[in-house]
Amino acid sequence: MAREIAGLPRRNLGIAYPLPLADTVYWQFYRACGMANNLVVSHFEVDSFAPERVEAAVPSIHASVDRLARRGADLYRITGVPVLAALGRPRALDLARQASDRVGAPVGLDFEDTVRAVRALGGRRFVFTAKWEPALLDRAVDYLRHAGLDGHHVAGADFRPDTLWRIGTDEGVDLALRLGREALRRRADADVLVLAGGAWLSTVAVPVLEAEFGLPVVTNLDATFWAFLQDAGVPHATDGLGSLFRQVARRDERGQS
Repeated sequence: MAREIAGLPRRNLGIAYPLPLADTVYWQFYRACGMANNLVVSHFEVDSFAPERVEAAVPSIHASVDRLARRGADLYRITGVPVLAALGRPRALDLARQASDRVGAPVGLDFEDTVRAVRALGGRRFVFTAKWEPALLDRAVDYLRHAGLDGHHVAGADFRPDTLWRIGTDEGVDLALRLGREALRRRADADVLVLAGGAWLSTVAVPVLEAEFGLPVVTNLDATFWAFLQDAGVPHATDGLGSLFRQVARRDERGQS
């Protein structure tokens, strides 16, 4: 009976998420992916972005992905760029393989979606910024370089797992704009901005920054939602989300021509 009702979600994106609240994540998902798709969030516990503490959180990450499987996820992502950066790319990819074996389906990483998005936009030299301390930004840049990308970071604010979730809506937008502008002004040689982190409304800063600087901007959540639309085959391109989502519209137009 339920499948006969029009308008119900047809695909479920399941994300393992490292913070206790995900209100901004839900808002950004439905803005990008529409109500024909559903977001399932399963939280895992991490008390620090220090590499050894993130490694200690791996059992919680696996348990989070297991819960997504029980909720009927169609596509899976482990999210949290600071978590994956702390682990380093080889260990993060290994974690994804282990999770895939547990649930019997591919499990992706939002940082890998970011790499994919930068490549899709033709990015050759990135500038990276986020609301973390410089040592973690260094690890994030190392991750991107391991994936074959080239670029640098511009240091941002110093937020930790116990303070990230306290960022208010307006504060998050203002912070994303400030860090993005600072990064693009200080690294004029960049051709794409990677603006990382999920616990703020960074997606609304994307079209503003793109209009100001004439360069594409990628956030990890937008990259994951964009990849979901492509992988699920249910494009729902929305005006005002920036150049990455126009890739969805162009792909859909080519498929219909």
